Amino acid sequence: MVRLEVIKTELLENRIEFTIEESNVHALTAGQRMLVDSDELAFIYILESKDEYVYVSIREAFWSQLKEALEKDKQVFIKINEKEEIEAVAFKAELEYLLSNIEDNSNYGEKMTSAVAAVFQKDKKV
Repeated sequence: MVRLEVIKTELLENRIEFTIEESNVHALTAGQRMLVDSDELAFIYILESKDEYVYVSIREAFWSQLKEALEKDKQVFIKINEKEEIEAVAFKAELEYLLSNIEDNSNYGEKMTSAVAAVFQKDKKV
């Protein structure tokens, strides 16, 4: 398993691009799954290669752009080495599932639930 950090986010007209740090991983496809890293306050999108999983870590610093992209129904792409890009298939559905799970769920830890609430639930209409 390889873990790569998002280093830049760009909101474009119909998409959001997460650029990950330099990497020598190649031939990746969308894993269509997400995880949560409560200790690092990050959402993890999984990419796959023939031999391994690559975890793309989206830390809290990028969540406000992520929220805006989701609200505007933008497609999500992951850019690798400024050359290659992969559409993050099922990203929105996976993230929405995680967000609903995290809300008021102590299993994720107070730090994570508070951080998610601060970004994703602050404008939520009940």
